[in-house]
Amino acid sequence: MAKEWPSTEHYFQAQKFLKTSSEELVERIRRLPGSLEGNREAKCLGCAGQLRGDWEAVKVQVMRTAVMAKFSQHPELRRKLLEEIPREAALVEHCGDAEWGDGGDGCGKNLFGRVLTEVRDALAQGLP
Repeated sequence: MAKEWPSTEHYFQAQKFLKTSSEELVERIRRLPGSLEGNREAKCLGCAGQLRGDWEAVKVQVMRTAVMAKFSQHPELRRKLLEEIPREAALVEHCGDAEWGDGGDGCGKNLFGRVLTEVRDALAQGLP
């Protein structure tokens, strides 16, 4: 049976601990409130335990799964993503995070922006 998650942040942070000695954090994170405060706490807990051994190899796919679920389950958000952002635009997460964003100066990896662009393109092609 699929579990409900308060946010993509909750899901993403919890996936770090699957099949580890810190697996109790998965459910603890899932049960946090779906609010800005809950997201902050999920992110904080995401740094609290032993990460799964394959995390670096799977983290982008985990984020892709979370983002695809979000836009598949929320038609209004999907509509905005598909209709209000030009298809040719590469999406950029402009923030100080140099891995998931552009580092605030355009030099970051922009992994979240890339995932969001991939999800938008897949949804535009009618893929799940």
